[in-house]
Amino acid sequence: MTESIEGNDSLLLKEVFPITLATRMEPEPEHVVSSISLASYVRLIRVNKNLRRLWLAQIVSEIGDWLYTLSIYTLLLQLTGNAASVALALVLQVLPQTFVGPTAGVVNDRLKRKHVMIAADLIRFAVVLAMMFVRSRSMVWLIYPLLVAETSMTAFFEPARSAVIPNIADAGEVLVANTLSSATWSVNLMIGAALGGVVAALFGRNVAFILNALSFLASAALIAGMHFEEPHAGAAAPLRFRDLVDFSPNYGRVRLHAPSSCATARRFRQGRRTDGGAKLGDFHGYGSA
Repeated sequence: MTESIEGNDSLLLKEVFPITLATRMEPEPEHVVSSISLASYVRLIRVNKNLRRLWLAQIVSEIGDWLYTLSIYTLLLQLTGNAASVALALVLQVLPQTFVGPTAGVVNDRLKRKHVMIAADLIRFAVVLAMMFVRSRSMVWLIYPLLVAETSMTAFFEPARSAVIPNIADAGEVLVANTLSSATWSVNLMIGAALGGVVAALFGRNVAFILNALSFLASAALIAGMHFEEPHAGAAAPLRFRDLVDFSPNYGRVRLHAPSSCATARRFRQGRRTDGGAKLGDFHGYGSA
């Protein structure tokens, strides 16, 4: 009799809870993701013309960056004899991106990222060439604003380059394209730093500056040959100058609605005193002007 009852209970549980513990509740992937391998990289670069151009632009510009970085440090040490000048240069190659990042994000969301990348490359081309004017201790100061300008343009270029990948790659190729970009950065660091020392030692610093400037020019030319749609630019609001410096669009609204919030708090306290609790109607109009 006991076994019969237990059997009925077991059957009832299965009817009420048909999902067993062995069932795996895992979400289905939205897209089929291509496997990441050397063959997938080669296939993606061979088939996707736009991505191939973007990848080549990354290679030439990043190798050029690392190639001339050593030349800047040796130039500062030679003209100043002070390691602090090199430390300041290192800071100026990193810190400006923190402050320029919000503005760069606004620009990349409002304008065509292809145009942003080309403009950033052309400005960096001019900035790097201008560094060749630093030939004496009295001109060392010029390196620092030029480094700030170059780093600021990098803050515009890199987010734009990453953001266009979904526009030029299929959904299943985005992961492979992003992985390829990250791996390329590491290889460019190794090659560029090694070539920088060789070029500076054999041909001089000016050659390193010229090669880096030409790398930006080549990058701009490669990106100019890309053809793809950027729907975000057509749907975005026109870019205004105040948008470049105003990062708190909701601040004024919060400040404007502060009195209403205070009134709501008073109604809440009154409701607690009279009814012993807050009613839903006490919060009606919260945050309204």
